Amino acid sequence: MGPGLRPLMKEFDLPAGYSAIQAGDTSIAVMSRYADVFSGFKLSDPPEPHPLGQRGRGFLISMALAADDSEPALIRRYLRGGILGRLLKDSFARIGRARPFRELMISEYARAAGVPTPEIVAAVVQRTGPFTYRGALATRQITPGVDLREEALAYAPDDRQAIGEKRRCISSLGRLIARMHAAGIYHADLHLKNILKSGEQLYLLDLDGAAIHVPLPEYRKRMNLLRLYRSVQKINQRRRVITRTDLLRFVHAYAAASQTAEEDLLQDIKKMLPLWRLKWRLSDLLKV
Repeated sequence: MGPGLRPLMKEFDLPAGYSAIQAGDTSIAVMSRYADVFSGFKLSDPPEPHPLGQRGRGFLISMALAADDSEPALIRRYLRGGILGRLLKDSFARIGRARPFRELMISEYARAAGVPTPEIVAAVVQRTGPFTYRGALATRQITPGVDLREEALAYAPDDRQAIGEKRRCISSLGRLIARMHAAGIYHADLHLKNILKSGEQLYLLDLDGAAIHVPLPEYRKRMNLLRLYRSVQKINQRRRVITRTDLLRFVHAYAAASQTAEEDLLQDIKKMLPLWRLKWRLSDLLKV
């Protein structure tokens, strides 16, 4: 790591197989075999929307890692949400570890722990002032792939094959979240759109803001489950897709994989639910 890279990669050690690029105000942690692809890479100003749409609060932009387009990647710009997002958009304070480098670290930890998440090709940080930066993350594109929100909205209840696929997917989701929690990972934005389905495999997306606590406290696990439940409720408000039986199937798979008593899990969630419903109503009113 060159000395010019340290201000933006503070307390950050490159994962194995990654190299550092420093070019002017831009610092990049990139998989070594793609260093040439990202040499001279710059972030556009302002962030450009793309037909691929958004994931979380970041626009998705496609790019090719190989000349023959055989290795597609997606670039996600970091954008702020809520009230701050209206003012600061893509500007972040240079306090502690920059968010792209932090997400790279957590992603590599998750993959090593057996938690499926797309492989990060590069983490990019561009200094925009003495105390600010903007960032982006390039991940290997998983094809074919559809997020679970889109999958749920397209669900055909009269299709016997779709019914079977939904049941298997829900059970897989329960096991995936249990595996994530066993690894000590708390996902700060766990909802259906941040889970990708490719064939029978599920992947966690958007680990920005995720935290590692080993062991993960039980209340944080329940908070994650309630956040996921909230996203299910939002889907059902548009189109009733997820049934009570589906929710119990998820709980059964999660409890079995995490060696938790189902009754205890359901009781804990039932106790926490009234307060969380109040919080959700306030969030809807404030639109944050």
